Amino acid sequence: MVEQRERWFFLLALGVIALYVSPLFLLGENTHIRVHDNLDSNIAWYKVLSESGKITGPLDANIPQIANGQLSRNALGSELTGIVWLHAFCGSSEKRGVSSMDRETFLIFNEDANVYSHLFDLMV
Repeated sequence: MVEQRERWFFLLALGVIALYVSPLFLLGENTHIRVHDNLDSNIAWYKVLSESGKITGPLDANIPQIANGQLSRNALGSELTGIVWLHAFCGSSEKRGVSSMDRETFLIFNEDANVYSHLFDLMV
């Protein structure tokens, strides 16, 4: 009975996440997105990196779009992260939706595990 109830709450949480991120997919480019401080600077870096063709380039390669071509590839993040490839393969609205969905799903799993571990410690 307890496992069935946990499964129901888990499916309810996934449904709430799907409902929360659905406007990002349904409205596409017309979605209202809140911008926080300077968090969008990383988006510009990923966009420049994907458009330069130097995602998997050597570390001493220069990125021509930044600082008159004097910025080394080494100054930007690793190509082994999923967000870099998400920017390379998806459009802007799709990457926001997928990124938001990933973030919310990770947060709900992490929160569930954290609450469960604290409740289990209190019961024992």
